Amino acid sequence: MDSCQHTDIELLKGLKQGSWEAFEGLYQKYWQKIYAVSRSVTRDEELSKDFVQEIFLDLWKRRSQLEIKNVYAYLYQASKYRLIAHIRRLEQEEIFLDEFNQMLAHSPIEDYLHYKELDEHIKDCLEVLSPKCKMIFYLSRYDQLSNQEIAQQLKISKSTVENHINKALNHLRNSPEVKMAFIIAASLSVAV
Repeated sequence: MDSCQHTDIELLKGLKQGSWEAFEGLYQKYWQKIYAVSRSVTRDEELSKDFVQEIFLDLWKRRSQLEIKNVYAYLYQASKYRLIAHIRRLEQEEIFLDEFNQMLAHSPIEDYLHYKELDEHIKDCLEVLSPKCKMIFYLSRYDQLSNQEIAQQLKISKSTVENHINKALNHLRNSPEVKMAFIIAASLSVAV
């Protein structure tokens, strides 16, 4: 199915019926436009490519349920929502990091063992992440390098650094062991 010879309506009909060729046709027709939207906001090539893949993967997964009248409008909205979610995650990451760093900076010496336990839980939890993601988190949190310094050292974009840190933090937030150790450590610092 050649996307140049078929209308969006025909491609959408084929997509709904599970046609991989129709999906490929829509992808070839629109991926660059959606990539350009993401790239204009993130200024990060790798992250923008990830967003495009996620948007089209979601389109494929939800193909039988979707009622799309304008393909570009739908994909544009999907990319807008993904970018908004990305910005919110970055803001939440900053709040979490501030709390995390304040807690570690103000811990009394007698609570050292509790913080050491938290640190061990964090390191254990990070073991399942990719080596690159783990290294970026360590450079940021343990070596105290700025995102820009990490980007320069690893020859990647600052947005890619932020994306990896965000992945690591989301993974930590979802770890019951880290949450429990964090709550215990936080309650000890409040009690002092």
